[in-house]
Amino acid sequence: MEDRVRELLDEVAGLPCWSAIVGPDSDYPFVLHLGEKLRRSLRLANPRLTFLQRTYEGAYSLLVECAWRVDAPGHVVGSCWDVPDVRRAALDRLVGQNAVTVRAEPPGYDLEMVFEDGHALRCLSVETDLQRSRDNWHLYSPSALLRVGPRSRPDFRTAEEARAQFQRLRLALIGESDDPLALQGRPRRGPSVAPERTDPPDNRPPSPDGPKAPSESSPTDTPRPITPLRPVEDPPT
Repeated sequence: MEDRVRELLDEVAGLPCWSAIVGPDSDYPFVLHLGEKLRRSLRLANPRLTFLQRTYEGAYSLLVECAWRVDAPGHVVGSCWDVPDVRRAALDRLVGQNAVTVRAEPPGYDLEMVFEDGHALRCLSVETDLQRSRDNWHLYSPSALLRVGPRSRPDFRTAEEARAQFQRLRLALIGESDDPLALQGRPRRGPSVAPERTDPPDNRPPSPDGPKAPSESSPTDTPRPITPLRPVEDPPT
C-alpha cells in the first residue's frame, strides 16, 4: 500500500496548480485542481466561482478535509484556523505554480506538497473518529482515487469505481447543491452545507463570459453514466 501511495503522489510532481476552491466560511475544506483542464459535463452555477472553475476541472484533484497550513520560505502564511479571507489568500498563493515534491508517509500519511517558489501545503491527518465519517484527504487521478480516511487508513479505488461518489462529495464540501446525500453522516463545524448545484438544462441562462455550457445534464442527485472527459484549451480571456 505504501508503494501505491508513493507512486500516485509522484504523478502529481511537476503538475501546475491552476485552481483553489475553498469551502464555506463555517468550515475549512478545500479543493485544488492540478494538471490538464477538463471540461465539466455540466457547468457549475455557483456565482462565487470563476468562469474557469465553473466550466473546467483538473485531471488531478486534491480534496482536503483535515487540518492544514500553508508555509512560505521562512514564515507561516495561514492555516485552516484563520478567518475565511486569510484561508482563501493562503491557498491562492499556490495557484499558478507547479508542484515540485509531494509526500505522504505512514503511519499518519500527513500530506506535504512543496511548490516551485518554496511555498508548501502541509495537511495533518488528524481525523481519527471512525464513527464521525470525516476523511483526511482524497487525491483523484485519471487512473485511481486515493482516500486517506479516519485513523489515516489509505484506500484505493479505480477512477471508474470512484468518480461518481467522489464528484458528489467534492461538490458538497465546497459549493451549493440540493443533494443532501453526499454529506449524510459527515458532521461539519458550522451550519449544514449543501453541495454545488448546476443549472437545469432548460433554464440555463446564456453566459456572457464564455462559451455555452454543455447541453448534457442530469440533476446532481441522480446517478449518470460515467463518460470520459476530454482535454480542452483555456477559455478566451
